[in-house]
Amino acid sequence: MVSRMMLKSVLGILLTLCCVQGASAQSFNYWIDPSGGIWNDPTNWSDGFVPGPQEAGYLILGADYTILSENTSAGSLYVDRGNIDFRTTASGALIFNDLCQITGDVSAESPASLRLIGPGTASIGELRLGLANLSSEFTVAEARTVAIDTALATSFSTVRFELNHQSASAGAAMTILDRAIIQGSLVVTGTPGTFPAAGEAVLLVDGRQAYTGIFALPRFGLIQAPAGLDVRLDFDLDQSSGLFRLLVAKTVEATTAAAVDIEQEFDVGTNPVDLLVVDLDGDGDDDLVLIRPTGKHYVLLQAPDGSFITTTDISSAPGTIDGAAGDFDGDGSIDVALISSTTTLGQEVQLFLNPGGDAVFVPGPSLTLSEEPVSITAIRLPDDLAFSGSTGLGITTTSNGRGKTSTYKTSETELTKAGEVEVGDEPGPSDPIDDESKKDAGSAVGVAAQSEALIPQPVLQILRALPAELGGIEINQTVFLSGSAIDFASGDLDDDGIPETLVITDGGQLDLIQYGGQSEVFSVPIPANARAIAIGDLDSEGGRDVIIAFQDAGNQGRLLIYEVMIWPTPGAPDGENRLTLNLRSEVPVSGVDPGTLGAVSGTNSRIVLTGQGSGDARFESRRYEEIPLDGCTSTDLNGDGRIDSADVGLLFGYWGPCRGLCPGDFNDDGVVGSADLGVLFSEWGPC
Repeated sequence: MVSRMMLKSVLGILLTLCCVQGASAQSFNYWIDPSGGIWNDPTNWSDGFVPGPQEAGYLILGADYTILSENTSAGSLYVDRGNIDFRTTASGALIFNDLCQITGDVSAESPASLRLIGPGTASIGELRLGLANLSSEFTVAEARTVAIDTALATSFSTVRFELNHQSASAGAAMTILDRAIIQGSLVVTGTPGTFPAAGEAVLLVDGRQAYTGIFALPRFGLIQAPAGLDVRLDFDLDQSSGLFRLLVAKTVEATTAAAVDIEQEFDVGTNPVDLLVVDLDGDGDDDLVLIRPTGKHYVLLQAPDGSFITTTDISSAPGTIDGAAGDFDGDGSIDVALISSTTTLGQEVQLFLNPGGDAVFVPGPSLTLSEEPVSITAIRLPDDLAFSGSTGLGITTTSNGRGKTSTYKTSETELTKAGEVEVGDEPGPSDPIDDESKKDAGSAVGVAAQSEALIPQPVLQILRALPAELGGIEINQTVFLSGSAIDFASGDLDDDGIPETLVITDGGQLDLIQYGGQSEVFSVPIPANARAIAIGDLDSEGGRDVIIAFQDAGNQGRLLIYEVMIWPTPGAPDGENRLTLNLRSEVPVSGVDPGTLGAVSGTNSRIVLTGQGSGDARFESRRYEEIPLDGCTSTDLNGDGRIDSADVGLLFGYWGPCRGLCPGDFNDDGVVGSADLGVLFSEWGPC
């Protein structure tokens, strides 16, 4: 078996060697037409000739364009910038004998992408995808198949599969002939009307004939199937070698459809800067606090029917920047902390206490800050000798662009500084790194910033609280990101007891951070202009759902709602759990530019958001429901259109108490057992 550290070391050496080899190329013959054109036209190349079977071509223009070719045979192709569609005819050859390298430009912080389009088979000697934290992409589209001797991909890179009605019969999208270490993410997508039909299986990666083997396959990704369909992944391992043989995507009929309907909407005046989702009155249901820069903050309690009622408000200093919720005075009820800054009143943090546990807040202690506040979060602070702890505050400030996070012990009467640590330049949002526990903050928080280096890099600093006598707080890990963090949320996505963090970045990426002795980051592309992210259990099945809010043109917003799917790969050399975000719904948000977002889990699942409208800002609460689809799709576990012994075998695989997602629990009693077997037998035969 190959360890994960060994895989990283091997990949790092190989990518370093590839850059040296590329730099030493004798000829620098690059594409010169940013509007695209024909590969075999010499006037499109800087040296006036088309790269031949022993020569290299360079794509260095930072543009989106299409290259057309009937026959291409070159020694190497270097994709250093731009987003290129490479389209060939069905009978035309596409051969890169030595190397196809898709890196991007580190100095310009610009990833690159290459998309192979059209039926037929391509041949690549060695595919090298990604460089540093650039989120470069390689796409196989429209039933294209590619035979690759060696494939190497970094964790920030993405392999995209665009499927159509011919993909299942075309053969493997990627056939590995020697070895592969594909550490990045994957995207499986396609167009309604041409996507593979339910029951069809597509070979995404085939390593059965690989001389050495496939050591790593993507551990994170997005699946974006058309409405009414879903995709199941199968990571097939060779039990004798422990290496991967196949990655298969099977189309199945969706069992439910998501309905996301507006239940409440009203104007809130000034656009909120934060939205706290937490149980304020102790009834077990999440309530809301809308934090507004004016200093008047609305408190909304959840009614039994799931709607939200404005009961009171919190009045604080104007210039409010951010807020946090936690039990800051140790009385068992949730309080609120706010940071603010104005020219006349200066910078301060103030607590608002909830002494009756009824969401009627009274002013608590406050403290003047010496630097400009940026963000605030609750954090669990250890008491002396770390035998116990209490909820305190982590406040991130900036002075001359340099960031610092300070911790404060809190009580009913005072705030006392416990420690501080520098976090880098241009600090940004901060939040607890835990499983969305709003009652008890964890002892770790994340703070977005830029690393202090010759070339600053966007990072998420993971801070850990310490006893005051040991400094109060320290940087536990520095996690490099694909871009500057816009927003992030944490939760135990893969059901292993350790939280993960999802970060939306200004590079149009969604980064997954998996924590461990050495944290790992996987990055996948999402639409531009993401504004906020939230994690919750919208379908009350015990799993996780992810909501991302986007801004479109003209004060129009959009919500993408994903379900987290876990694909166990026990014994795999690069990790035993993989997860994808499967798209469940895309919801337009008319007349609102989303700013804050929250997921309210439970029986009355809601998606709540605020954003700027054409005049005043607006609050929306949307009811989330999953509606079963007609037919026997819920019991048709393998999606082949009939209930038979194959579904019985899958049902026994889920047998016992549910843990996370539970497809075999047809009667929703939390256990897969004889009652569910009876339901399956009642629908025996064709759907």
